Parts: sequence; structure tokens; C-alpha cells
Amino acid sequence: MNNEDVIQQITDIVCNRFEDMIKSMVSANLENGIGSQDYSPLVEAITVDELASLLKISKPVAYELANNEGFPSFRIGKNIRVDKRGLSDWMSKQTAVRKGTQQT
Repeated sequence: MNNEDVIQQITDIVCNRFEDMIKSMVSANLENGIGSQDYSPLVEAITVDELASLLKISKPVAYELANNEGFPSFRIGKNIRVDKRGLSDWMSKQTAVRKGTQQT
């Protein structure tokens, strides 16, 4: 067997194992719901700049809001992130308070 044949055999083995590994990972992800419509990440977060844009408020007001106690924001190092699900809940509560249907 010459060197080219050995190289080809090794290449085939590596490619087959890589393909098997990818198939296994995709299969595991599909079993866990990743890639399906039912999958939702633990936290879907936005930046404060995105919050400002979403709520159509200035960036300084968005930073002030994000730093308020009870607002669904958190820090990753120096960066502030806002939990989108928590934001939706917070907005619903604020609406209820303004309409007088919920105590503060």
C-alpha cells in the first residue's frame, strides 16, 4: 500500500466518524426540541439600546429603567441585559397598575 492509499483510508475514516458525530448531535438536539417551534431558550435577552428602540424611549431613560428595582434586567459583567419574557410581564403589571386593577 502506498502513502496516497494510506492517506485516503485515514481521510475516509475521519470523515465517516465526523459525519456520525454530526448526525448524533443533530439527532440529540431534535430530541431535546432544539430547532423545533416548541423550543425556547432559558432567557431571551435584549440590550438596553434595543430596549430603548423597542419602547421608543431615549437611551438614558432606558438605562434608568433597567437600573430600577423590580425591572427584569441583569448584568453580565458591565453589560446590562433585559429578559424579554420578564419585560412582557413587567409591562402587563404596569398596565394593570395604571388601570387600577392591581395593587402596587
